[in-house]
Amino acid sequence: NNKQSSLWISNNLKPAQSVNPNEASEPIVPGLILSAFDINLPFTHWKDTQYTATLRSRGRGVHFFEAINPTSGEPAKVIYGIDRAYGALTEATYYNQTGKITRTLKIENFAKVDGQWIVSTCSIRDEATRDIDVLKITDAAVRINLLDHTFSPDSLVEKAKFPSPAELQHL
Repeated sequence: NNKQSSLWISNNLKPAQSVNPNEASEPIVPGLILSAFDINLPFTHWKDTQYTATLRSRGRGVHFFEAINPTSGEPAKVIYGIDRAYGALTEATYYNQTGKITRTLKIENFAKVDGQWIVSTCSIRDEATRDIDVLKITDAAVRINLLDHTFSPDSLVEKAKFPSPAELQHL
């Protein structure tokens, strides 16, 4: 996909505002570490990406890649791992312009929902403060039909349709 992704935020059903890519690293909620950058994983699509090695990480074979940020923003580069057998992201380490590690993202667990594997737990660590946020998905729905309009910034002023109890699976 050659399209450039965009980030839009709407608080309290107010009209959506486009987020500057340099602001994507700001916490999604005050007091958290987790940012839209951590969820969107744009580094997996940066053009200046090179394979560096296949190593063992947490007992699994992992292909590592170094991705250079195409903008002058932070992080300057990200080294991330893709599980050799499953092709899933396992971890990512963010570096600043001086080569210092600033954040570490780890995929902790996966869960199978309606035959599809999804991330069920991930953590992000701020290396300067050593604070850690853990995102744990407790219920999920996959293979549900969403209208195209769902992905339009204009739809952010509407309350999202929550999946029915029959569509949700407890993890």
